[in-house]
Amino acid sequence: MEIKFYQDRCLISSLPEHIKHDLNSCSLILEENSKLDFCGLIIDKETTSIFLPRNSNNFNVQNFKELGSSLIKAIYKYAQNRERFSLRDGYSDRLIGDSYLSLAFTLLKDFVENGLYIRHKYEIKRNQGKICWKRTINKIQSFPSGNSPIYLDTIGKKKNISLDSEITRIHARIIRELDDVIGWIYFSDDSRIQHELADINLPENSDEAQIDCIERELNNVYSDRDMNLLKDLVKFLTLKNKISNNNIVIGINKFHSMWENMIDNCLISKFDINNLLAKPCYKINSQYQIASQKGGRTDTVLKAQEHDIFAIIDAKYYGARELAQLPGWPDIIKQFFYALALKDIFPSAQINNYFLFPGDSNNVESVHLQDPKTGLIQDEKYPPIKCIYIEPMFLIDHYVTGKKLTHLSEELLAN
Repeated sequence: MEIKFYQDRCLISSLPEHIKHDLNSCSLILEENSKLDFCGLIIDKETTSIFLPRNSNNFNVQNFKELGSSLIKAIYKYAQNRERFSLRDGYSDRLIGDSYLSLAFTLLKDFVENGLYIRHKYEIKRNQGKICWKRTINKIQSFPSGNSPIYLDTIGKKKNISLDSEITRIHARIIRELDDVIGWIYFSDDSRIQHELADINLPENSDEAQIDCIERELNNVYSDRDMNLLKDLVKFLTLKNKISNNNIVIGINKFHSMWENMIDNCLISKFDINNLLAKPCYKINSQYQIASQKGGRTDTVLKAQEHDIFAIIDAKYYGARELAQLPGWPDIIKQFFYALALKDIFPSAQINNYFLFPGDSNNVESVHLQDPKTGLIQDEKYPPIKCIYIEPMFLIDHYVTGKKLTHLSEELLAN
């Protein structure tokens, strides 16, 4: 499998035509935009194109599979939790291919934990299997012996396992296809699925006939696992038919929402100040009415455990290499306001203020306000906002594995 790397926010004109065609089919290319807005991957028959977050520089290209796997696992994790906060916080990102990814991961996880779907057949046998006393008493002649009868023969129920049912073949086919397409994402090493399922024949019918077969089988199963698996197989075959003529595109646009969420998820010593901040109040018909929902909402605030030291962090998914790529006036004023508001609540506290950018350049050190007449830097009145950079794939690795950015958190709270 050939893998090619690109970056979010690259020039659309620099991309190959077939890549632009796939992105355009997902409405990811807009006429008014010259730069791409997409992180994720595109899988075709010969090549996998991976779009890393902007400013992803500090990584080993020899580990291309690990990079792509970590990125998609991070998107999957974000998608799983996204419904809890996206509407509340007004996020406007869009997930692409999340239905395919979720079904694929669910089916692979089920296979690892439970194996293939197997149809159990029960046969009534004489002197074999588990004895069925009701059948034995009704069918077999007994002989008296003291106070109880003796049965020289018994009738039993013997369970046979069939690996040759059409449902088993359908299940094996789908798992093999998923392993071939995204097994390198889901599994850390060779899954050996192709070897394990090599002896299972392919289904005999079309996808539509396979769906009908699964739906008929649903009438004969009762366990939760079997019902959920069969329903997921139907969903997958239905979805596969919809995208059969297209390459697989999985990812997210407007990555800044995920960037903010990952940073908030990985930092420690977080402190909720939003309920402490002053809320706007409107005087309407001579009565004051608080608009709580219109109050300030900081991205992330940290507090030292033993000291009144706070860190206000605004995660910015900006290029942050030159003036045109840096936060504008509204973002800067907001950070200064949060620092002043927190100082009002904790007058003796030390307030550290930060912008957190992707990358490892560190060329932008801090943000200050300057008097336009005198040229003096007004740090005493408006303490500067420091700029910190973090390599995106380093952050993604922590997010996927559940590790915390302990060292960075301590650095942000330094005295």
